[in-house]
Amino acid sequence: MKIVISCVDGSVHVMEIVGGANVDDCIQKWKAVHTGMYASHRSMPDSSIPIDREFRSAWSDITPQPVIDIDMQKARDIHLSRIRMKRNEMLSKLDIDAIKAQDMGDSEKLLAVRGKKQELRDLPETLRPILDAAETVEQLKEIKPFEQEVQP
Repeated sequence: MKIVISCVDGSVHVMEIVGGANVDDCIQKWKAVHTGMYASHRSMPDSSIPIDREFRSAWSDITPQPVIDIDMQKARDIHLSRIRMKRNEMLSKLDIDAIKAQDMGDSEKLLAVRGKKQELRDLPETLRPILDAAETVEQLKEIKPFEQEVQP
């Protein structure tokens, strides 16, 4: 059995009570360490805690069912943040390509690189409707805009 502690910001912490520890004592100790964060707690079976922790920061406890819920807006924001990180890496690589093309006087290559960079800059806005349509983390995981390495 696990204890799921809901916080005032909507996040959750999962506590495992070991040995003969008293649940109320454990909760009081948790509250003392995490001042002002506690909203409520309840017991949940181990099977209710997701094994997949990819969207751990989006976990919440908002439904009456004994399961960890996923705050899909937070999950979408997490996924978009990861996409932006990868996009920024790709933009850095394209910056090098642009400098090389400029040094070589290759205006055609430079235009192609600039076009790809703009496409990458626009990506978060382009993906927003697709991300908003995702109703589960499984659907979010299927949104993979960088399946192949970008070549200008």
